[in-house]
Amino acid sequence: EAYPLLSKKVYAYAGIGYSGQMPVFPKWRSGASLFVSLPKAWEVEGGFRQLYFDKNIWMGTAGVSKYAGSWLLNFRSFISLDAPVANQAYFFTIRNYFNNEKDYGWLQLGSGISPDEARNVQLTAKNNLSSRSINAGSKLSLSKRTQMLLSLGYWRNEYGQDIYGNQFFGAAGISHLF
Repeated sequence: EAYPLLSKKVYAYAGIGYSGQMPVFPKWRSGASLFVSLPKAWEVEGGFRQLYFDKNIWMGTAGVSKYAGSWLLNFRSFISLDAPVANQAYFFTIRNYFNNEKDYGWLQLGSGISPDEARNVQLTAKNNLSSRSINAGSKLSLSKRTQMLLSLGYWRNEYGQDIYGNQFFGAAGISHLF
């Protein structure tokens, strides 16, 4: 994944991934987005995500963000017309930056499944199933090149007609830039 800076007001996201562990993960995934800074601390995004399981699933993404002091408010959508069924996902994220652009905490509310999530295998379902989520976390610098991630969340997924499952998850990690 990369986030190249294209100009003073425009940057991009580009990513590609491979996994031989189908069907849990897509064999291939790719995506690209363009982000444009607007006046009064607004930002818009437009792009696509692609997942390949046994066939391609293409999703468009669009988002809008507003910066207010140390806060970032973001709304992002993912919409597919060619998945096994039409799929829509919407996410609202609130992020508070602490001392710099690398240290922050967040809260996210979601409806649907994002192609950027590990559980994106559910996008291959033949039914239009619902999913709701809430998660919170923090990224904190331990040193100039080392960061810690902590997060907790809850998903309520529909697996079939009137069949629901609850999932609680947590993550902890350390990343080091070389």
